[in-house]
Order: sequence, then structure tokens, then C-alpha cells
Amino acid sequence: MHCLSLTTKGVDAGAKAEAQYILAHSWIDAGDRTEAHKEWTRLLDMEGLWPYALSEARMIVGSGLLAQNKHEDARNILAECIAAADGVDWHKWEAQLTIAKSYQAEGKHAEAKAAIETLMTMKGLDAGRRQQASELLENIK
Repeated sequence: MHCLSLTTKGVDAGAKAEAQYILAHSWIDAGDRTEAHKEWTRLLDMEGLWPYALSEARMIVGSGLLAQNKHEDARNILAECIAAADGVDWHKWEAQLTIAKSYQAEGKHAEAKAAIETLMTMKGLDAGRRQQASELLENIK
């Protein structure tokens, strides 16, 4: 059980965000996806969040929404991850790949292909994600 209070008066926004980040990670470590999703979602609305944590939160919340078959909501939050100017490149790549997978899961093949094409043009894309995208594209044909 977690007993962390983030409403303590006098604590700055950055410290609260850091505590929330640790709490959100602890639920993942505990294997409780429901609580983890709640805590990561709370993190998205906090002030004082640094770019890496915000990018990670968007990825995790988007993936959680996808797991709940909330494809459009997932794509929206993942698109925010990609659009963030100060986001983390590999989070952006993973977000774009997850968007492609969400379209594939819905049978929206043209949209999935377009998402993969966008991924393949992203700066610095690593070989592993390039391979995953190629394999996903083969499964769509």
C-alpha cells in the first residue's frame, strides 16, 4: 500500500511532480496496471514536470488507453508525445509505432500504413523500431 501525500502545503511543484513520478513507477513495479494508469494520468496534469517524465507519462497513458481499446484517446495522447518539441526521441518513435499498431488493431489499414511511413521518416529512428515497423507493414499487406 502506498501512503504518499502530494497535497502537502509548502512543497514546490517540482518536488510534488517528482514524488508522483516515483509513486506512478511504484505501481508499475507492483504489477498493478489499474493503479499505475491512474497515477500516470494524474502526473500529466501536474506542474513542475520535467520533459522526460512528461514524455514517459504520455507514452504509458497512451499505451494504457490502447490496452483498454480506447484507440482514439490513445492516439490523441500519443500524438501529444510526438508533437512535444522537448520530448524524448525514442518516446516519439515508440508513440508513432503504437499509433500504427492501434490503426492495425482497428482494421484501418490505410491509416496504419501512413503511420508507419511517418515513423520511417522520423529523424534518427533506431534499427529495432525500423524492423518492427517493417514487420507490421508486412502483416498489413
